[in-house]
Amino acid sequence: VVVGYRQAGEMLGETSLLKEGRATASVAADQDTTVVAIEGRRLEQLFSTHPRLPSRFFCFLATYQAERLYKLTQSFAESQQPQVTISASLAISIEEVINNPAYCGVLRKYLLRSEADAAAASNEEERARFLGLLTLFDFYVYAQDYRELPDKAALAEAAQTLRSRYLNSRSSTSLLAFTEDKTQGDINTAVDAVVAGSMSTHAARQIFLKAQEEVLAALAAGCFDAFLGSSHYRYILELKAKENIVPTLDDFKVVRVLGEGGFGQVIDVVKRDCGVHYAMKVMQKEVMKQNLGSSWRKNIASEQQI
Repeated sequence: VVVGYRQAGEMLGETSLLKEGRATASVAADQDTTVVAIEGRRLEQLFSTHPRLPSRFFCFLATYQAERLYKLTQSFAESQQPQVTISASLAISIEEVINNPAYCGVLRKYLLRSEADAAAASNEEERARFLGLLTLFDFYVYAQDYRELPDKAALAEAAQTLRSRYLNSRSSTSLLAFTEDKTQGDINTAVDAVVAGSMSTHAARQIFLKAQEEVLAALAAGCFDAFLGSSHYRYILELKAKENIVPTLDDFKVVRVLGEGGFGQVIDVVKRDCGVHYAMKVMQKEVMKQNLGSSWRKNIASEQQI
């Protein structure tokens, strides 16, 4: 049974030396190898003639053992890490997540938490990966907001900002590694046209669509499967489960009266489960019946459509 491998410069047999016992494993070389052996008796002689040597030797040995133990623990933890999966019927697409304002915020919190966890574990490679995914996420959201801008002047200014921030090799948030060369060239040409005013407003709003598609594919490949198995996604499932529940008055807390009319009030309320503020209109049905007669139902129906 092979329990491990040693490379050039590594140590073996230190446990037996510390415990003054017999070896618990055999070592076999798979090629010509030079091994430097230190006998216990020779070490004792050196320690007796060099009083400072034992502390330095055992400090080195302890550090070496601690490093090996850490690597072994990390390797074991990675191999035992559970792969959380969910039913296909409960999975939703990344497009649905990122285009829903509530779900989108949950995905970003997942990316931030993952980056923070990697930083806490001093895993710089994983931290850099999640920082890159956060950049992809932010670009997609900003590009979506760009499409809602009202006029050519606003589009031209925002297009230049997006290009300089995300499609510039000198920028720390560059997406050049995640988008195709043709896409980058098309965007540069299109941005110049938007700035020059030679492109229609409708066409100007579409110039980042191809880059968004490529960024979304990179996001899906980089983190979405893991996100579906996270507690963050379970929160989204809880939100989806509430979509079919009609809220009642008990689900809201009254904050203050915003205004009053002839037949009722508009009240600032907070939904208890999420803390979101709403304006709730309360109608006095009896007063409406007295003043509007049989047409009071039509009036209430029209109020519901506002």
